[in-house]
Amino acid sequence: MSSSNIVENFARIVSYCKKSRRKDQIMTAMNFSDLETEAYTTILIRQMLIEQIFNKYQTTLKGNSYLDTRNRIEVALRRRF
Repeated sequence: MSSSNIVENFARIVSYCKKSRRKDQIMTAMNFSDLETEAYTTILIRQMLIEQIFNKYQTTLKGNSYLDTRNRIEVALRRRF
């Protein structure tokens, strides 16, 4: 898997978790294995882009800021090219 796919997957998960989601919901929506889901969610929690509350994952304020910044960069790049 290329690093661009990994970054895209991070953004997809953070966006998906704007509404609280269980791990199995993330797995199904992203078409990930249990191991992949665990790896991604662990990294996103460490970076404070999502948080785990009981058995659900939720986007943090920092995660929302990440998505907003990413969106602004994508818009600027589309305008430029």
